[in-house]
Amino acid sequence: MRDTGLAGHFALKKGVWALTDSSANKQPCVAFYHSGQKNDAWVVKVTSPEREQWYQWEKELKMYHFVMNHFTSDELRALRFVFISFILFSLT
Repeated sequence: MRDTGLAGHFALKKGVWALTDSSANKQPCVAFYHSGQKNDAWVVKVTSPEREQWYQWEKELKMYHFVMNHFTSDELRALRFVFISFILFSLT
């Protein structure tokens, strides 16, 4: 993160992914918002596919939206294994 001027707003380095709250009524923080507008950062908002969850952001930030398939049972099982292994490794 770097200071971008007198206003005291911060911007993210180019190419960074900025994960943000998925509440429909919340805007991203100033650094995320300005970096996203300048196409310096990818602001990622994970939501349900319901239109009201993403439509306002699409209008204001000129965003793209992608729909991802849900995880399969095998993928969830593998992810759970990695997560549990990481916790056990951290405890040793």
